[in-house]
Amino acid sequence: MTCPPVIRGVYPTGGSPHRRASRASPQIRRMRYIRLTAVLLLLACGDGGTTPTSPPTPPTPAATSVLLSASDLILVLEGSESEKSIQLTATVKDQSDNVMTGQTVSWSSNDPNVAMVSASGFVTGIARGKATVSASVSSVSATASVRVTNRISPEFVLLLSGHEQVDTVGKQLADPLFVRVVNEDSIRVPNQIVNFVVTAGEGSVFAGSALTDSLGEAREVWTLGPMADSVQSVEARAVNTQTGAPLVFATFTAIGVADVPATLPTIGDRILSGVAGDLAASAEGNDTLSVEAKDQYDNLVRSTPIEWRVVRGGGVADPLSGSATNDEGRAAIRWQLGPDLREAQEIRAVATASDVESSSFFAIASLPQDAQLALVSGDAQVDSIGKALPDSLMVAVALADGQDVWGASVSWATVGDRGSVSPSSSITDSLGQASAAWTLGTAVGTDSVRVSVDGISLEAYFVATVQGFRLELSADSLTFSSLGAQDTLTAQLLGPANLPAGDTDITWTSSDESVATVSSSGVVTAVANGTATVKAAANGAMSDSASVTVAQVAASVVLSDTVLAFPSLGGTTQLTATVSDALGVQVAGATVSWSSTDTNVVTVSSAGLLTATGNGTASVVATSGSASDTASVTVDQVASSVTLAPTSLSFASLADTATLTATVKDAAGSVISGAPVTWTTSSSSVATVSSAGLVTAVADGTATITATSGSASAT
Repeated sequence: MTCPPVIRGVYPTGGSPHRRASRASPQIRRMRYIRLTAVLLLLACGDGGTTPTSPPTPPTPAATSVLLSASDLILVLEGSESEKSIQLTATVKDQSDNVMTGQTVSWSSNDPNVAMVSASGFVTGIARGKATVSASVSSVSATASVRVTNRISPEFVLLLSGHEQVDTVGKQLADPLFVRVVNEDSIRVPNQIVNFVVTAGEGSVFAGSALTDSLGEAREVWTLGPMADSVQSVEARAVNTQTGAPLVFATFTAIGVADVPATLPTIGDRILSGVAGDLAASAEGNDTLSVEAKDQYDNLVRSTPIEWRVVRGGGVADPLSGSATNDEGRAAIRWQLGPDLREAQEIRAVATASDVESSSFFAIASLPQDAQLALVSGDAQVDSIGKALPDSLMVAVALADGQDVWGASVSWATVGDRGSVSPSSSITDSLGQASAAWTLGTAVGTDSVRVSVDGISLEAYFVATVQGFRLELSADSLTFSSLGAQDTLTAQLLGPANLPAGDTDITWTSSDESVATVSSSGVVTAVANGTATVKAAANGAMSDSASVTVAQVAASVVLSDTVLAFPSLGGTTQLTATVSDALGVQVAGATVSWSSTDTNVVTVSSAGLLTATGNGTASVVATSGSASDTASVTVDQVASSVTLAPTSLSFASLADTATLTATVKDAAGSVISGAPVTWTTSSSSVATVSSAGLVTAVADGTATITATSGSASAT
């Protein structure tokens, strides 16, 4: 064991440790601990011959700081004895931060007329004001501020935060209402009741009353009322705790702004009128259309984006207030009506940035006097007496700027009761056009039709030249349901009073000979599906025509096979159906529908693919139009393989039995349920087998058991 150097005991000046224990400083007590440790080491190790070393002399304790029991005093002249004065204590510490006891502390006040302090640190308030009390030891000191007041009662309510906020009506303000209650000397008043009262704006506060904390402060939450663009207010009232009467108060103010739009009401009449192409107006002549954006509290909402959409009529909106509501929460336009006269036109105001229901204005448009009427087709035709003209009469109605008028009422009438026109009245379409059919009169010369537009002084005339003779076909139209079918047209020359005028040479033509041909004698033959026009002409000036329609109709359906048999489940066969018309000509692209009378036996696809699904019989039908053909289908599984389980048997005792199981499958590998199986043995003297596959041992030896189904077997 290596012993540390010997440490000799060193005593403080002034005697042995026994005589000075009661007055020993912390440094001396630490030295005692060191001395005791050194003695123990000496006892354990002996002298060891080491030369003793003296420890350093500790510094003499000196006061370096003074700490007071309070640094901020409030004394109340009209309060209790404990409120009028207070005892301060001073703690003195040395350079090692050790508390020094028995130190003499000098107390003083910089203004004894306000607060005086005794030699023991007892501070007493004398008069209202401020003073500083000092505690000194040697060259160090500490101070405490002293405020002397008459009483701790509310004199002022200070607004700390939450004043002059701006937010949406009906919403809780982001910043709470925060107050501090102080007395006449700005000293905070704790435990003071503060009532928060809404005085303007119809808002609400959460609790309505609060008690100030130790800092004299209280908070409340304010929800704005529904009134926008006006000052709302809440008073914070410090009240008498016994009577509840307000003593002092302060006022919070806030401005509520309108919420998001909730409604979009119209202003003034919604049902208007006007002429197409001009401004819509009310019965009083007001041509300004206005809406207001309002929030849920009926406040007008500024700067709400408004889009005006023409819903019906094709008019144009001319905004007067930009693309959003103005400072009054309004948006206004003028509406130029479109050229649609059929029904009420509609324009809709939509608040695009919200889910507010839109508002609409409606207007009935009439035709302006400066509208235009033009003949489009059917004028200056030439035909025979009593003949319906091939070209319809067509007019167009438009506004002065060229816009087509939809829904204008057009009247048609023959002049001088010569011939007829149908209908007598029609309505222009989206292109502004209306048409009628004209049949010439029975007199040779010139026939006319007058066309006018209802509601305005606008009319025009169609003129046609009437010849004395006309050509008339025996039929206006022919229809063929089979290719190769024929029909004969005859042409007759008629004179005045529709009387036959004798024979004349007729020229026959077809507009499409790939669909129908016509012979020189008027025999029309169907060639292909489609439409064509057959025309008969005489003398180069008279003609008549008949429309021809060729549309093959299925008369028969023939299947590629009408008797089918499937030996295996899952087997497939493709059937084809040939559809022909009444003359036996195949109908190209004919639609054929396929069906099975029993899908548990056989299914058929939309393309005619048959699939065997179960043993039995069924029919597959192919139908086109009213024609059909049927194929009979038989599904009867044929045994293709037999599998035994197990494949070998051994018997240890005579008369023992075991059962063999035979699984029969068709060529597609599907099990044949209930297939008949014949069982045989190669040596009944060794083993027998029953009709159910039960094998019985008869004698020692070997035998082969065979299971047979149809032409398939297994051993």
